[in-house]
Amino acid sequence: MQQILFLLILAFFRHMIYLAFVLSLTFTCYCAGLFVTWKKRHTFKTYEELRKSENSSSEDYSSAEDDSDEDDEDTV
Repeated sequence: MQQILFLLILAFFRHMIYLAFVLSLTFTCYCAGLFVTWKKRHTFKTYEELRKSENSSSEDYSSAEDDSDEDDEDTV
C-alpha cells in the first residue's frame, strides 16, 4: 500500500512540474505580448480615428448598396 501511495505521489509531482513549465511559458509569452503592445501603443488608432473610419466605411458600403439596387432594376 505504501509503495502505491509513493508512486502516486511521484506521478503527481511529475505532473506538477509539467504544469509549472507550461504555466511559466504561458506567463512569459503573455508578458512579452504586453510589453510589445505597450511599446507600440503610439501606432494604434485612437477611438476617434476608429469612429471616423467606421463612418466612412459605412458610407462607402451604403453607396455600394445603392449602386447595386440600381443595377438590379435595370436587369428586370
